Amino acid sequence: MSAGRLFQTAGAAAAKARSPIVERCMRRPTSEAVVAMKLLFLIDRLIDVARKLDKADREALSHCGLYLTRLEQYAYASEVYMKMGDIQSLVILHVKAKTWDEV
Repeated sequence: MSAGRLFQTAGAAAAKARSPIVERCMRRPTSEAVVAMKLLFLIDRLIDVARKLDKADREALSHCGLYLTRLEQYAYASEVYMKMGDIQSLVILHVKAKTWDEV
């Protein structure tokens, strides 16, 4: 399955399953709520795509790990780097997250 198709599938699944935060934001749509909803949706899609990708697809997994790190989703980024077996990126991630026990 191509990465583009995985993004479409993950997006459809995330649209169906709404979290309580998203439901609250839907009731009071402010500009901050809209930004929060977009961010939550993006994170959910990245996690879904990363979990569905084969570990041999290192380029796509690397991008997912990078964006999850930028979004400060360190636990999910760690999961991606462990799946890839990329120890160097994993150590850098734990240093950024200041999780010294994991380093």
